[in-house]
Amino acid sequence: MRFPTRFIPVFLCAVSGLLAEDLETQNVFEVSVPVSGRTELIAHSQIRTADYLRDLYQVRGGAIVNYRLRPRLTLIGGDYYVEEEAPLRWRGTNRLFGGIGLTFRRKATIEARTLAERHFRIEGPDYWRLRQRVRVVLPLRLSPYFSAEYLTRVRRLDSGRFLAGIRPSLGEHFQFELAGGYYLYALPGDSPAYVIFTAVRYRFHNRHD
Repeated sequence: MRFPTRFIPVFLCAVSGLLAEDLETQNVFEVSVPVSGRTELIAHSQIRTADYLRDLYQVRGGAIVNYRLRPRLTLIGGDYYVEEEAPLRWRGTNRLFGGIGLTFRRKATIEARTLAERHFRIEGPDYWRLRQRVRVVLPLRLSPYFSAEYLTRVRRLDSGRFLAGIRPSLGEHFQFELAGGYYLYALPGDSPAYVIFTAVRYRFHNRHD
């Protein structure tokens, strides 16, 4: 019997996860404010740790603007300032990005996002990066989801990120997200890592909601 080729990527991802040597955390906090019926402004912050919570290696903050062009199509733009641990000292990067988000609702909700990023580094050369993510959210009480994201530089895979989690709403304003998975790093010297992802999001409601 022939092995179904469509299961090869799943098999490779599972093997890579078993070979992970580290545990990372990625922790997001966001506050969103509706500016108009179509425009939303988001204040974003993130902290990342590695080495089983012993190494704080990245912090970032910035702003995101979402503009709903069509019911299923959203334009995305933003800017982050990132401080990241380097071998000798921390280094800063300014990250400008823009792209689109698509949402399709059937029995499950499919969310697709493509972003182009320009990284302006204080030390080292600047570079472009492309992010492509697909997320499937099931219509169940805790909104369980599965997501896959690929980050690529010019003709080179940077990393792959695979998560499964839940993102229930807590009342009218809060949403909590908890997920686990693994990240595959393609850069020399980097090893796959297990990841715990958390996010707390607070959304103000305008009077038209």
